[in-house]
Amino acid sequence: MRLIACLLLVLTFSDVREAERIFTAGQQLYAEGKYKLAADTLKVSATLFEQAGKTIEQVRAANLQAESLSNLGQCDVAGQLLQHSLEIIGNENKAVLADTYYYLSRHAGGCARKFDDAIGLMQKSLAIKEDIYKPGDPSFAFDYTFLGYIYNSKGKYDSALVYLNRAIAIREKDPAADAVETSHTLFNLAASYEGKSQLGKALDLNLQALQTRMEKLGSTHVTVANSINSIGRIYRKLGNNERALEYYRQALDIRKSALGVNHPNVAGSYYEIGNLYGNISNYHASLEYIQEGNRILESNAQVANDVLPTYIAYAGKMYGLTGQHSNAKAAIQKAVTMAETKLAATHPYRAVVYNIAGEYYAETGELEKQSEYFNKALVVYRASYGNGSEREADVISKMAASYAKFGQPDKALLMYTDALALYITRVGDQNPKTVSVLLAIGDIHASKKNLAQAETNYQQALHSTDTTNKPLMLRIVRSKAKIEQGETALASYQQAIELMDEIAQGYNNEAARIQLEKEKRELCAAAMDVVWDLYDKTHYQEFL
Repeated sequence: MRLIACLLLVLTFSDVREAERIFTAGQQLYAEGKYKLAADTLKVSATLFEQAGKTIEQVRAANLQAESLSNLGQCDVAGQLLQHSLEIIGNENKAVLADTYYYLSRHAGGCARKFDDAIGLMQKSLAIKEDIYKPGDPSFAFDYTFLGYIYNSKGKYDSALVYLNRAIAIREKDPAADAVETSHTLFNLAASYEGKSQLGKALDLNLQALQTRMEKLGSTHVTVANSINSIGRIYRKLGNNERALEYYRQALDIRKSALGVNHPNVAGSYYEIGNLYGNISNYHASLEYIQEGNRILESNAQVANDVLPTYIAYAGKMYGLTGQHSNAKAAIQKAVTMAETKLAATHPYRAVVYNIAGEYYAETGELEKQSEYFNKALVVYRASYGNGSEREADVISKMAASYAKFGQPDKALLMYTDALALYITRVGDQNPKTVSVLLAIGDIHASKKNLAQAETNYQQALHSTDTTNKPLMLRIVRSKAKIEQGETALASYQQAIELMDEIAQGYNNEAARIQLEKEKRELCAAAMDVVWDLYDKTHYQEFL
C-alpha cells in the first residue's frame, strides 16, 4: 500500500510539473498575442492541474484562458470559465480570488460591454487587495489601469485620469515595474486626453506607448497595432486624413498577420478605414471596407457580434450616399431588427444603430423618421451614460444640423444651444465638437443676417480652437471671411489661403492636393472680389 501511495505521489508530482511547464508556455503565448494557441495551451494546463487536485493553479490557468478567449471574441465561453473559477476558488486563496474578480471585471468591461458591472467587480478585487497588500503594492496598478479604461469607455475622462495617474505613480516607484504594463497605462492615459480633445498630449503618450511596445514586443505584436490605430485616429481628428489612413493601414496589416484575416479586430480596422473614407466623401471605397468587415464578423459564428448591427447600419448609410436607397433602407432595417433582437435595451451599440439610422433619414430629408431614430438613440444613451453625456450632445447636434439643412433655422438654433451647453460641461470649451457647434450657430446667425452675433460666435470658435487643428481653423476663418468687408475680409481670406498651404504640405496624395487646390482657387476668387470692391471704393471720388 505504501508503495502504491508513493507511486501515486510521484505520478501526481510529475503531472503537476508538466502542468506548470504547459502553463508557462501558455503565459508566453498570451504575452506574444497568440491568443488562440494560448487558449488551447492553457486549457490543457488547467485540466492537468484539476486532475492533480491543484485548485489554485487550475484557477490561474483558467482565468488566463478566459482572457485569451475574450480577446478572440468568444465572450460567452470566457464568462462561463470565469464564473466557474469564482465558484471553485471560494476563500481558499484571497490573492487568487482578487485576480478572479479582476479578470471578471475585464470580461464585463471588455467584450461584454457591461461597464457598471465591470466597475463593481473591480471594486471587489481592490477591496480584497487592500486587505492583504500594503498601500502602493504593484498589483493595484493593474486594477487602476483597467478602471481608467472603463471610465474612458463611459466618457468620464476625469475619473479615468484619477485612476490612471494612481497607476502611473505606483509603477514609477516600482524598480521592477514591467515596461509593457506601463505602456498599457500610458495607452489608456492617451485615450483620456484624446477624449478631452487634448490631442497633442494624447499623441505624445501614444507615441511613448508605441515605442515601448515595439522595443519589448516587436513590430508585429497586436498591441503595437492598437497603438498605431490610435495614432491614426488622432490624426483623423486633427484633420490629417491622409496620414490617418497610413496608420490605419499599418494597423490592419499587423492585425491580419498577428490575429488572422478573419479576426474581429481585423474587422474593426476595416471599419476604421471605411469610416474615414465616408468622412472624406469617398462613399464607394467606404462601402467596400465596411462590407469586408461585415463579412468577417458574419463568418465568425463563435464570436459575440454585438458590434455587427452597427457595421450593417453604416453600410446602409453608405448605400444611401451612393444613391442605392432600396439597399440602404434594407440594410438599416436589418441592423435595427438585429439590434433590438440581440442587444439589451440599454446597450450602447443599440444607440449607435439608431443614431446611424437617424443620420440616413436626416440626409434624405425624412425629418419625422430621423427624429424617431435620434430620439430612440437619446433614450438609450441616457440610460447607459446618464443624462447630459457627450453622446447625448452628439445626437442633439446632428438633429440640429438636419433642421438647419432643411430650412428650420430657429429649431436648429435651439438644439445647437442645448448641445453647446452639454459639450462645454462634458468636454470643455476647447473641444473640436464644442467649436464646431459654435461655428454652426454662427452660420445660422449669418444666414439670418445677425452679423454681429455671427462674428461673436466665430471669434469664440477661433479663440477656442487648438492651433494644430488646421482644418477646423480653416472652416472658421472661411465662414468669418464671408460676413466681413473690406480689408478685414481680405485679411481673413489671406489667412485661409495660408492655412490651406500649410495643410497641403502634409498631403502626399495627388487627388487630395488637387481637391485642396480647387478650394484654394475658389478662395482666391472670393478674395479678388474683395480686392476689386476695395479698388472701386478707393477710386470712386477720382472717377467722379
